[in-house]
Amino acid sequence: MKKIGFNILLICFNCFPFVFFSMYLDYKNGSMLGYLLMIIGISVIAFYAKASNNTFALIIGNIGSLIVSYYFIGKMGDNEHWGGYFKPLTPSQLLILVSILNLIPQFITVIAANKLKNKVGWKQINISGYSIYSLLCAIIGFTFSMLFQSMAYWGNETMLWYWVGAVLSYLFSLISITFILFFNIKETPNFISVLLLFISVLFIFATIFWTTFIIIAWQSGF
Repeated sequence: MKKIGFNILLICFNCFPFVFFSMYLDYKNGSMLGYLLMIIGISVIAFYAKASNNTFALIIGNIGSLIVSYYFIGKMGDNEHWGGYFKPLTPSQLLILVSILNLIPQFITVIAANKLKNKVGWKQINISGYSIYSLLCAIIGFTFSMLFQSMAYWGNETMLWYWVGAVLSYLFSLISITFILFFNIKETPNFISVLLLFISVLFIFATIFWTTFIIIAWQSGF
């Protein structure tokens, strides 16, 4: 039952529209940070999928992520600046290109995981699923913390999406903390898992601090 639950979570996390949010962060802030977070997040997913013999979930998740990203890109179709920002490519063409290129780090990670698994065995590596999912939630929460200000312009009810983004920042941080608590209760600590949890805590702290700072600054009229 635990394995089935982790497999479902793996698919859900992999269906996150990594490419769209990377493109959107690039468009709004001129930052490559979104692409870096995408590579880290999808590489973590690919490593765990291969090491846990669940590459099927990785394939389904990639397809789902592409579909969800395409949906959100379609919702941006009325924004002329968005349509011309990625010239000479259209946003849809860049989506396809980045999605294909995103297979490269996954492929490398899968090969590395397979070699490591054959060499020392997964039990010797012993990376907890709780630490993997805690890190993924922390990354997603951090992504929303970087975007929720600009999400205010997604629709006519501007502040609705602003608060949705802010709530999701806190929510994913809270879920990440929950996975950390489950790890402390149910798992035996090891170096790699603890390292992943430490990175998660850094993302959580940055997310909560930045989101709270922006909300307070906005409420104060700055």
